[in-house]
Amino acid sequence: LFGRSLSDGGFRSRYEGVRDTLKKRGGKLIDFEGFDGNELASRTACDRLERFVEENKITAAVAAYDEIALSFQGELLRRGHALPEYLSFIGFDDQTPSRYVSPSLTTARMPLNMMVQSISALLRDKPADGAAVEREIDFTLMVRESVANLTENKEVAVMD
Repeated sequence: LFGRSLSDGGFRSRYEGVRDTLKKRGGKLIDFEGFDGNELASRTACDRLERFVEENKITAAVAAYDEIALSFQGELLRRGHALPEYLSFIGFDDQTPSRYVSPSLTTARMPLNMMVQSISALLRDKPADGAAVEREIDFTLMVRESVANLTENKEVAVMD
């Protein structure tokens, strides 16, 4: 998973969700520490990603935001990699461009109406002591062309 800093609450919750889900399902998470989420697909960031893919034999990358996945996907295509055979990509948010690029991006569609209702209820019923309250919200995975069919258990890299 690659995205912004873990101090970014949105990224942190996505990171923890992916990590916990993979762990429950027997998957393995590999941390990639050489990525700065503000770079998007700069030449040096993409160089590091290519080395990381080769050294760790990863097959998929999950981006905390569609724009990050699309940026790296585009740069890897410009470099001549066949996607998703070289690397599968999954994003979050189901942004409109995700549907129209080639290969189209597999992405998590968040239920915005449910999220707004949940936030409204949290604000209305907030704890008197001001303690943080967390809610889990299911999402729909929009499976598109950016993910290869996997026939065996593979590892997923988490890039932060």
